[in-house]
Order: sequence, then C-alpha cells, then structure tokens
Amino acid sequence: MVLHRAVAPKPAAEAPSRRSAAFWQLWLAAALLPLLAFAIGAALSWRQVQAETAARISRTVQMLEEHALRAFETQEAVLTAVASAADGLSWDEIASSEALHALLRSLDRRTSALSGIGLVRPDGMMVATASAFPTRPVDVSDREYFRANRDGHAPLRNAFVGEVVVSRPRDTPVFSMSRARLDATGGFDGVIVTAFDPDYFAGFYRQVEESPGDAVVLTRLDAKLLARSPPVTDWRVAFEGPLTDLARGPGRGVLRHASAVDGRHRIYAVRRLRDYPVAVAYGLDMAVPRAAWLRQLATIGAISGLAAALLLGLTARAARAVRREAAAADRVRVEAERRAEAEAARADAEAALRHGQRLEALGQVVAGVAHDFRNTVHAVQGGARLIRQALEAGDTDRAARAAALVADAAGRGEALTERMLAVARPGGGTARVIRGPARALREACALLRPTLGPGIRLDCAVPEDLPPVVRGDPAELEAAVINLVVNARDAMPGGGDLTVSARAQIVGPGAPGPAQLPPGRYLRLSIADTGTGMDAATLERATEAFFTTKAPGRGTGLGLATARAFAEAAGGALLIDSSQGRGTTVTLLLPEAAEGAGGPAAVTPPPGAPVLPG
Repeated sequence: MVLHRAVAPKPAAEAPSRRSAAFWQLWLAAALLPLLAFAIGAALSWRQVQAETAARISRTVQMLEEHALRAFETQEAVLTAVASAADGLSWDEIASSEALHALLRSLDRRTSALSGIGLVRPDGMMVATASAFPTRPVDVSDREYFRANRDGHAPLRNAFVGEVVVSRPRDTPVFSMSRARLDATGGFDGVIVTAFDPDYFAGFYRQVEESPGDAVVLTRLDAKLLARSPPVTDWRVAFEGPLTDLARGPGRGVLRHASAVDGRHRIYAVRRLRDYPVAVAYGLDMAVPRAAWLRQLATIGAISGLAAALLLGLTARAARAVRREAAAADRVRVEAERRAEAEAARADAEAALRHGQRLEALGQVVAGVAHDFRNTVHAVQGGARLIRQALEAGDTDRAARAAALVADAAGRGEALTERMLAVARPGGGTARVIRGPARALREACALLRPTLGPGIRLDCAVPEDLPPVVRGDPAELEAAVINLVVNARDAMPGGGDLTVSARAQIVGPGAPGPAQLPPGRYLRLSIADTGTGMDAATLERATEAFFTTKAPGRGTGLGLATARAFAEAAGGALLIDSSQGRGTTVTLLLPEAAEGAGGPAAVTPPPGAPVLPG
C-alpha cells in the first residue's frame, strides 16, 4: 500500500503579503529616488552657481583693479611732471609763472581722471592751481594730505592718498594724491597735490555692474571710502569691516556680506592695489546667483519629474505582471492541492518549483527596475548637463538635441519593460576623443551659417579623408570653432569671406616644427577671414586671457585663449597668421588618436602627403 502525505494548504494571505511588502518598497523607491536626485542636483547646481559666480566677480574685480592702477599711476606721473617743472623755482616764482600754470592746465585737460592740480607752500597756502591764474591763495593746512606730508607720514616711494573732502578751489567732493616737495637739504618745502573726482570711478563702475543691486567700492585700507557705485551722500561712513580686513590680510578673496550702507546681501570679491594702501571690491547682488540657480532648478525639476513618472509607470507595469503571474500560480496551486491526496510527493515538488519560480521572477523584476532606474538616471544627468550648457551658451538647437536624448532614454525604458525578466545589460565608458571630426565640422558649419548675416560668405571645405579619430573633447571642439568663427565675423563688420577648412597633416621627425609638436598625423583645422587683421602688438597678445580689442561689453578676451588651451590639452597647438588689411587665419592642430597610445598616432607619410619638419 502506498501512503500519501496530506498537504496542508498555505495561508491565503501569506504570499500576497510578501508581494505587497516588496512592491511598496519599489513604489517608495520610485517616488523617493527622483526626489533624492533632485535634492542632490539642486545642491550640486547651487555649488556650481556659487563657483561660477565667484570666478566671474573675481575676473571683474581684477579688471577694476587694473582700471584703478592705471588711474593712480597716471596721477603719480602727473605729480612727477609737476615736481620736475617746479624744481628750482621759488614759491613766488611758482605763484607768478604763466608757463607753470599752462603746464598745470594742459595736464588737467589731457588727463580724464584728474579733477585738479595744486601746489601748496610750507605754510599750508595753495598758491598755484590748474583752474585759475593767478591763483587766489587758499589755506589747506588743515587737510589730511598736507599734515601727512608735512609730518613725514606719507610713504616715501609712493604718493599719499587722501580722504574724500570738499575741494575749496572748486567746491566739489574729491580725494587727493599728493607728494611732498623737498628743498635742497631734503627738508619739507610744500606739497604737490592732484585730485580725483569720485564720479570718475563711479561712472566706470556703473558700466560693469551686472544688476541694479550690485555695488562697487574703492576704499583705503583704513576703511575710508574713496568712491562707490551706487554713490553715498556721507563720505564719512566706514567701509565694510570684514571686507577691509580681507584686503589688509591676503589682499584678495571672495566673501558673502550684508552691506552696512543699504543692508543688501552681496557676494564681494576684493583686491588690494599693489603699492597702494587702497582696495577695490565688487559686490554682486545675491539675487543674481539665486535667479540663475532657480533657472537650473526648473530644468532639474522637470527632468526629475519625468524620471519619477517613468519609474512609477515601470513599477505599475511590473506589479501588474507579477499579479498576473501570482494569480496563475495560485490557480495551479489550488489544482495541485485538490489532487494532493493522490499525488502528494508530486504536489510537494510542484509547489516547491512554483514557489522558487515566483521568487526568481520577483528578483528579476526588482533587478530590471533597478537597472532601468540606473540607466534612466545616467541619461537624465547627461541630458541635464547638456541642456544647461546649451542654454547658458544660448544654443537652442543643442538644447533641443539634448532634450531628444532624454526622450530617447524614456523610449529605451519603455522598451525595457517588455523584457522585464531579462538580465541587466552592462554599461561602458567613452574615451575623451573626437570620432568623425569631418561630420562634426560640417554640422558646426551648418549650425553657424544662419547666424553670420547676409554680408558674410561661409565656405566649409571639409574632405572625407580626415583622421577618423582625434584627441580632444567634442564639446570643447565645438566651442572652439564657434569662438573662432564669431571672432572672424566680428573682424568683418562690412562683410567678407570666411573659410573653414580641414585636412590631414603629417609632422615628421627632424627640426622643431610648430610648437615643437611630436611627430605623427594631425588634423589641421583652419578658420580664415578677409577682415581687418591684427598688427604685430595685437598678434603678440592675442591668446592672452581677457585681452580683447573689442568695445566694452562686446567680448571677454577668452575666445582665442580657450581655443589654445583646448588644442594644447589635446596634445596639439594653435597657430595664428595675421597682418593688418589682409585678414587672419587661425589654425588648430589636433593629434590623431591611437588606440592605447598616449600621444599622436605614429604614421609613415604616404607618397605626396604634406610633411612638416619636426
């Protein structure tokens, strides 16, 4: 007799409870992970905005420092010229000299930063000025600059920078730069003084301010204001303490601070002028970086919302699939339990098999969802980065292409749901090389052609026989081409011909070649225009960062500098051929990429190929 074990039915709620717990975790992950990605993206975006803001205002304050230095050095030159002209003259001769007065008036008119020139006797009486001849003597013995020079408190090597006062000859706010006049024995013999109008600096500062809430300050290191935009009515107010401390210490830096003048929170960049007890500070209104951050948050939020919707949809489909499978398994289990008394052993085996299949299916579903989420996050992050870069560059076409990449990632996620139980596919990385440079250059030409205007004829001569892979970053190549084409366009205000050409170039062994490049095969990319060209002095400094010959607000001086940095980082070089009246040709040499090699691909020049020495 064969005895069969009775199979006790499993509690009906046990399996659904496990499935419910597992899918609640997936639902929670589908909702929380995009939210976490948004929070991380927001934090990283804010850090990036802060870093970009600090770099931008540091560049601006460096420009302001150079402007102030030129003004102060010009005043020193004026002081030296006046001292030389008055050398050997008595004070009576100084007061009565028409030639000296003509010199003072000429210097005052020719120097934009000047607001007056005067000579002060040892007793504190100003007896000669640029504004009137003969000058009615004015007592200035109570002025700070006179006491500092008389008492020997002024620097020996540099002139003394005085505080803002109301000029007695002109009755306007000025601050002075002065130097003691010495007699034959080296003793004090009066003061030569020039005056700055604070509005001279404030007018320039208004031109560089990014927003109405910005502030620019010129101050002495003892916290006394010399110039400010927006202006102040009370010049006795002390400059911001922490900013002055920063200028006295390292001499430069970036600091967030609330202004004591208007209470606004700004990000300040501070630089101390070399050789002078003076500092300049640029304060960017916090509303500017916040607005930039909010624009980026809108993009990150949209992408995170799209990712959340996609993940929730995938989880819903997976849940439905598991429920269908579980229902089918339950039907089989019920049927097996009905025949359990006759086939107990077989029923036990089938129940165990079904249980294992359900667990395996659930595990594969979880793996598929996790894998799809990882791929989706990667695609979202890459798309967000591309969209942000394109929007910051004002390139809506590139932004549209990046948005298409995000849509394509969503399509791939939809396709993956149809094979949810498949094994996750491994990913891979990409090397920092440019594949198909010919296609990339043609696309760049097609993108740029509509932006050049009707007066400029663009010829794109890009053959097929270029090196298939060259070193460099594709985005940086595109940025370099755009910068160089924009420079060429600006050099042809009346129109002209612009040529983008490329060919393979062999650098051979022997004498040093361009920029002492190592031998190998290179992509030679040239952008030529028929514009105004550059003289020798401009050509010498063309690739310096922040050097530009364009009008204020028309250029940053970074186009050629960044193109050169891109070429040299790739192991190549940038060459410029230009002269006034015959246009400019800028050439980029980029080495061919060899698999597994650290330099340009070593090649044997084919017959007839152009070969550069070295």
